[in-house]
Amino acid sequence: MYKLPEIGSGITQFILVLANAAIQEPFLILIDEPELNLHPSLQLDFLTTLGSYASGGVLYSTHSIGLARAVADRIYSVRKISEGHSHVSIYEETPALSEFLGELNYSGYKELGFDPVLLVEGTSEVKTIQQFLRLFKTDHEIVLLPRGVVVD
Repeated sequence: MYKLPEIGSGITQFILVLANAAIQEPFLILIDEPELNLHPSLQLDFLTTLGSYASGGVLYSTHSIGLARAVADRIYSVRKISEGHSHVSIYEETPALSEFLGELNYSGYKELGFDPVLLVEGTSEVKTIQQFLRLFKTDHEIVLLPRGVVVD
């Protein structure tokens, strides 16, 4: 293990992560809470850039549902059932999804720089529309929600 003084702190750590990913070009990158210590406007760019170096993608854990919905192809929720036991489910199939979404409401998206909300037909269309918005460089500005999802 490296000690914090050995790898630097703040933005230095993110630069080292990106440089390592660019040099190594791994199949898959695993990272825990990549948004920590990054300004919300840089979080999406960091994950997108990181993902461009891994042909298999990036697997990350986060408490930021807004960030996950903005970048991830698939989202899973993990809930603690008891000590040492958790339940993993597909995000859209999470029991009490509206309560789960309420943990990070619209203000979470606002912190990431998003403003308008665009409702799309279903969860599978979210990624398609996101790619379309990326062509116009507006994917960091519009919240995409599948119809039927309730945000408290």
